[in-house]
Amino acid sequence: MSAEALIGVAASDEGVASEPLVPRSSRSRWYRGNIILWLRRTHGWIGLWGAALGLLFGGSGILLNHRSVLRIPAAHAEVSTAQIPLPQPYPADAADLGRWLQGALALQAGATRVREEPAQAVAWGDHDLRQPAHWSMSFTTPNANVQADWW
Repeated sequence: MSAEALIGVAASDEGVASEPLVPRSSRSRWYRGNIILWLRRTHGWIGLWGAALGLLFGGSGILLNHRSVLRIPAAHAEVSTAQIPLPQPYPADAADLGRWLQGALALQAGATRVREEPAQAVAWGDHDLRQPAHWSMSFTTPNANVQADWW
């Protein structure tokens, strides 16, 4: 059976087949061979990228799971602790303390994550004690991180 018989042919008045109902370009574009070729290429590219991602995730997983043996040199942060005497009179609240620290330490960034916990009674063994108020804040820049606590 010919391709024209499968697709359909328009007959003229003389009974002779003239031109097919479906243009030849659309017939040849989506026939079975082209679809299979497209599927093979698509499957190949997806498989190639899937294999590359599998190797990437596998390598990073091995590095993360065995980081004590496979050391990766990274930047080391310098950590230091300092106690600074407060000015007299003491700051009234955590925001005042943040403004004073910003000026005293010449910090460019303002205080973030400011927390104020009020004084409260706590049990210590068989004694009742009064825990003082706790103020904490953080000054964060791209190159440094300063955390301040006051009890």
